[in-house]
Amino acid sequence: MSMKSKKVFQWKYVVWGISALQCIVSAILGWRLISMGMLPDAYMVVYVLLVLGLDGLTILMAGKKVPAFLLCIICILVSCVMGYGVYALNQVNTTVENVTRPQEEVKSEMAILVMANSEAKEITDLSQFHIGYVTEETTTGAKQVMEEIHQYVGGDVTYLEYSNVLDMVDALYDGTVSAIILDTAFVDMIQEMDGYTDFLTETKVIHSFQVVDYIKIVKKEEPAAETEPNDEAAVDTETNKRDKSKQFIVYISGIDTEGDVSKKSRSDVNILAIVNTETRQVQLINTPRDYFVELPNSKGVKDKLTHAGIYGIESSIGALEMLYDIDVDYYVRMNFSGFEKIIDAVGGIDVYSECEFHVGTKYKYVEGMNHLNGDQALMFARIREVFSDGDVQRGRNQMAVITGMIKKVVSSDILAGYTEVLDAVSSSFQTNMSSEEIYALVKTQLSDPAPWTVGSYTVAGSGASSTTFSMPNRKAYVMIPNENMVETAKELIQAVFSEE
Repeated sequence: MSMKSKKVFQWKYVVWGISALQCIVSAILGWRLISMGMLPDAYMVVYVLLVLGLDGLTILMAGKKVPAFLLCIICILVSCVMGYGVYALNQVNTTVENVTRPQEEVKSEMAILVMANSEAKEITDLSQFHIGYVTEETTTGAKQVMEEIHQYVGGDVTYLEYSNVLDMVDALYDGTVSAIILDTAFVDMIQEMDGYTDFLTETKVIHSFQVVDYIKIVKKEEPAAETEPNDEAAVDTETNKRDKSKQFIVYISGIDTEGDVSKKSRSDVNILAIVNTETRQVQLINTPRDYFVELPNSKGVKDKLTHAGIYGIESSIGALEMLYDIDVDYYVRMNFSGFEKIIDAVGGIDVYSECEFHVGTKYKYVEGMNHLNGDQALMFARIREVFSDGDVQRGRNQMAVITGMIKKVVSSDILAGYTEVLDAVSSSFQTNMSSEEIYALVKTQLSDPAPWTVGSYTVAGSGASSTTFSMPNRKAYVMIPNENMVETAKELIQAVFSEE
C-alpha cells in the first residue's frame, strides 16, 4: 500500500468518526424534540431529511480529502449547534416542569405582633400572655404558630379566638390581648381601613414563622352528556360546547408582592384571557380589584375581588366563574418583580396608551405606542392615582401591557433572550397548565405563525361603602358591578367561542 493511499485510509476514519458523533448528537436532539412534542410534524420531517442528507454526503465523500475535510468542519459545526440545542431544550423543559408542578406551593408568613411599646422582644417573652388569633375559617397557619410558641414557653399561654382580623387588632389595641398571631397577607388590608393606617408603626413583630401548604389544583371534569335533553338543557353552555384543546379560558392573576411568587397575597390584577387557537383570537376581560363579588368560601357574603387571592388562587377563580357564568380552565399567577424581569428579558414591549400622562418626573407616557422596559411597564400597569376613573383605567393599562406581552411572545424576537426569559419565568410564574399543554400551544404557533387578534374590555361599576367578608364589622370602599357591562363581557366571551 502506498503512502498516499494509507493517508486517505486514515483520513476516512477520522471523517466517519466525526460523522458518527454528529449522528449521536442529532439523534439526542431529535429524541428531545419528539418527547417534548413541540415541533410540528412537517418540521420534524425536514429535520430528519437534513440530518440523513448530511450524514450520507459525508460518508460518500469521506474518501476525497478536500470535500471530506469541508464536510468534516460542517459536521463539527452542526454538532455544536445541535449540542447547544439539546442544552437549550433541557433548560426549557426544566423551566416548564418547574412552573407546571402538580402541586401549588403556597407560603404564608405568620407573625407574632405586640404593641410597639411592649417590653416583649422575642418569642420567649410570651409567658403568661393572652394571645389573639383568627379562626381557621378565615386564615391558616395559626395552629402551627401556637405549636412554635409551645416549644419556647410551654403551655403557659392563653389563646383567644376572633372571627375576623380587625376585631383581633382592636383587642391588641385595647389590651384584651398582649400579642396577636397575624398572617402578614392581611397587613395591607388592615392599613387600608380608616383608623389603621399606622398599624405597622404602632405594633412590632417579635417573631415570624413561615407556613407552607401544598394545594392540589384539580381540574373540573367535563359535564356528563344527558341521554334525554330537557328544556333546561336545551340552552347549551360554553362549558360543554367548546373543545378545550382549541378554546379555553386563562385567569391571569397579578399578586401585589415582590419576590417569591408562591407567597400568599391579594390579587391586584384579575384578567381573563379567552383564547381560540383556530381563529387566532384572544379576548381580554379585566375585572377591577375592588369589584364587590361573592367568593366560593364566603357563604354568600360579598367581598372585594382582590381579597379572594388571600384565600388561594381557587378562590379568585371561583369568584370570576360565578360572576361571568364560565368555567376557567387554567391560571397564570405572577408577581410584580417577575413581571418586570420577564419584560426586560424579552427586550421590552410595545404598549399602546389611550392618553398621555406622567408618573412624577420619572416617566412620561405618550398617547399612542410606547416602547417600555420592565420598570416602565410595571409603573404603567400599577399607577391609578393620575386617572379620574382610577382603577378602571389601570385595568385597561394592564390589558395593554398583556397585549404587548402576547405579541412579543408569539414573535421570533423572544428567542434572542430566551435564557433570561426562562430564568425570570422559573422564579416568578405559576400555572396549572401541564407541560404537554404548553408544548401543544408552542406547536400550534409554529404550525401557523399567522398574527393573533387581541381585544380588550374592562367592566366597571359604581363606588360604594360596605362591609365585606374579610372585614365584616368595618365598611370599606367597594365597586358595585355594572350588570350591563358584566353581560357585555359574557357576550364577548361567547363571541370568541362561537367564531369558526
